[in-house]
Amino acid sequence: MIRRPAIPVAALLAALALAIPAADAEPFLAVRTGLKCAACHVNGTGAGMRTAFGTNYSQTILPRKIQITNGRRTVFDPGFADDVKVGGDLRLQNRSVLQPGEDANQFEFTEGNIYAEIVMVPDFLAFYVDESVAPGGASAREAFVLLQHTQRQFFLKAGRMLLPFGLRLWDDDAFIRRSTGFNFAAQDLGVELAWRPGRASAAIAVTNGTNGGPDSNREKQVALVLSHMYERFRFGGSLMTNQAPLSRRLAGGAFAGARLGPLTLLGEFDVISDDYDGDTRTNHGDARLLYVEANILAAKGVNVKFAYDWLDPYTDVDEDEREMFRIGVEPFLTQFLQVRAFYRHRKAPPQLDAENTDWLTTELHVFF
Repeated sequence: MIRRPAIPVAALLAALALAIPAADAEPFLAVRTGLKCAACHVNGTGAGMRTAFGTNYSQTILPRKIQITNGRRTVFDPGFADDVKVGGDLRLQNRSVLQPGEDANQFEFTEGNIYAEIVMVPDFLAFYVDESVAPGGASAREAFVLLQHTQRQFFLKAGRMLLPFGLRLWDDDAFIRRSTGFNFAAQDLGVELAWRPGRASAAIAVTNGTNGGPDSNREKQVALVLSHMYERFRFGGSLMTNQAPLSRRLAGGAFAGARLGPLTLLGEFDVISDDYDGDTRTNHGDARLLYVEANILAAKGVNVKFAYDWLDPYTDVDEDEREMFRIGVEPFLTQFLQVRAFYRHRKAPPQLDAENTDWLTTELHVFF
């Protein structure tokens, strides 16, 4: 009998030591600053266009060095007027495969988004669009009407949106992003309601459950995130359910973050249960996922990141686990400009050659 490897104990304890929120595409920044997503992003559950505070923070606090032109600090005002604001993110990446016999190297766009917010009634009604222009053709990543209460303690979104679940990492290759399906390549049509009283926050989204496609049944996908934050620590949990005519998915998990001086820690553990009617060949037990991340503020504007991913896709199948290790540096060189360099080592069962790869990636990130 083959003995199954247990969940990596040290990594699991590291995650649970955070005491088991959803934040930005760079959630470590939210934990490091002790702020909620809505402080820096128009989208209250994170990512996308920056608020006035988020824009000012990215131009004055984040950079390693502030660029000066003609004796004046160069700034960007995202507002054409009081009621119309714009923003954007562009990421160009170079990836090399570091494997014997491999000689693969390529440039690719990993993100090209333009944001716009049109405010019809201040602190009440707005239209928001997050348009992806690269990679591929133009398409709306998010487009919704936003109803919100004064000081943004309550909001209702209706339209096309990214869905709330766990840590909103930028890296879609992370198992907690790709395997759960809650990543930047997956949006859906529906409504989302959020409430943020004091240090607590809650968000629930009811959508088609078809990744933006038409819905052929009356069932809906429901995703719920609850979190609570303190100055140096935050924790929360996620739950989702989606039922289709021949399949059902239930997923849940816990996540947390903590700040210890220059060290910022993140952790998430999820379980996914898929049930396929009439096809017992595909029912091989639940999936389990673990993510642990450590960020060190090495110097002003310079972040060093260590990340560990673990995936057990089927609890009833022996020796099918995957692991991924990442280490890299991501300095904000000046306002509007970040570079990132990462080494990634991925381990999978020996027969899966494509998944046993080492990568070296460098990235240029321009944002405003």
